[in-house]
Amino acid sequence: MDTTRRVFCMQTLAILILGGCAPKLLIKDGPMSKGEKPIDIMVRPHQSLGVQVTSAILAGEVTVFEGPLPDEILGEEYPGRIRWDGWAVNESNDKEFFVQIVRIGIYRTGEFMYAFMVDGKKSELEAGTKVLELSSVGEYVSNLAGDTYRMDRNKFISEKAYRRELVRQLGSPIGARKEIAGFLETVKSWNRYQIKEGEIYCPYGEADLKRIARINPSYGLGEKIIAKGHMTISTSPVATVASIALAVIEGMRAPTEGWDYTSQLPNRETMAAIISYVGTFRLALIKQLNEESAQLRAENTKGEVRK
Repeated sequence: MDTTRRVFCMQTLAILILGGCAPKLLIKDGPMSKGEKPIDIMVRPHQSLGVQVTSAILAGEVTVFEGPLPDEILGEEYPGRIRWDGWAVNESNDKEFFVQIVRIGIYRTGEFMYAFMVDGKKSELEAGTKVLELSSVGEYVSNLAGDTYRMDRNKFISEKAYRRELVRQLGSPIGARKEIAGFLETVKSWNRYQIKEGEIYCPYGEADLKRIARINPSYGLGEKIIAKGHMTISTSPVATVASIALAVIEGMRAPTEGWDYTSQLPNRETMAAIISYVGTFRLALIKQLNEESAQLRAENTKGEVRK
């Protein structure tokens, strides 16, 4: 990388951070991250641009499942975001797993497709392994049906028994979901960035990071994102979906503030409910179009048979 681009990475790409000092939510007595340090389940805006580099990822000991998530998760949507965090627990032996949930595409039904990256070997998981999605600042948990519950985040990060029972009672089974072969290798091919909290694999290249910075300049310049290795625009489907999302946001030409757009909505819970409500129309329309398409194909097939 030439000097100009390196300076750009170290200075201009110092983007997407909450104003002030965000707390750390370090899990005690849980699975360890890179360097055997406790995992921080706080997801700051610049962290959500990619996948956190963990010791399990570096060792290739990650199991990836595929599945949809309800639109309620979009209550914490903001420009460039592709990642949410989760927590999984085995039913039989209470083994815990850190989970990173990455948006990777869209189904024909109109539902968004997600990859659940579980820090653990397939042999360590069970069909009944349960998972909960965690809110960005650790105040809420959601199951895969979209049911959201407030939690005691201090107890969650400090008491293994509390985490175990919370996931067991409220979580959704994940171990029997369809696996995605080769996804870990795809993630490792992304750009690798050094940030204050560690490292992330990010599908965005220089051009897309500039776009994100333009969309939301109010994130401030308090953190640096420094490229390690190559600095390219990824051809990964994840980057393609994320780029489309950025194009939609840019087209709105809306002012931004903090983690998301300036809004008259009272809170993110209300925003998620509205997104979910509107999403039902999107899904119904896509279902109707798919049914009409299937009917046309069937009629054409019959016509060909008659000939």
